[in-house]
Amino acid sequence: MKDRHEGGCLCGRIRFAVRGEPLTLYNCSCRFCQKVTAAAGNAMAPFFKEDFELLSGKPDVYEHRSKGSGGKMWLNACPVCHSTMFMTWENFSKGVGVFCGSLDDPNWFKRTAENSVYIYAEEAPNCTVFPAGYRVYKGHAHSFGKATEEPRVYPVHTMVAGGEPKTD
Repeated sequence: MKDRHEGGCLCGRIRFAVRGEPLTLYNCSCRFCQKVTAAAGNAMAPFFKEDFELLSGKPDVYEHRSKGSGGKMWLNACPVCHSTMFMTWENFSKGVGVFCGSLDDPNWFKRTAENSVYIYAEEAPNCTVFPAGYRVYKGHAHSFGKATEEPRVYPVHTMVAGGEPKTD
């Protein structure tokens, strides 16, 4: 693979590689991502399937139906250490969403206001910070057949407090 970058699970049983740059970077604060990561959200980079390669191991696959899009998604986790590393979607069958924390070097690609979005800000827990100049969506950045609102771009770093983004 040209421009190959590897990743894997915590115990090392599952290994994968991606090629090229991610299509975009989603910083998601939805309740689903909070539950999957047991954290405030998930940084996920989608790649086309032809740019993803499973190198070793066989992940367990969990099927889930998205509340947002209504489509199915499949989470891939290690059967030993239970690390979730990537997912696929019914609504984007050509893609694989790699959880950035599962990459050996999660900083090999640039994160910019042009290639990154923050989604599901309406579900973000307190103390989540949206950086100045980045697009922030109340819900998802894609419509899935429904109307999508325009993103908000904060002029200063903005933190969620009391369930609402606050700039002061």
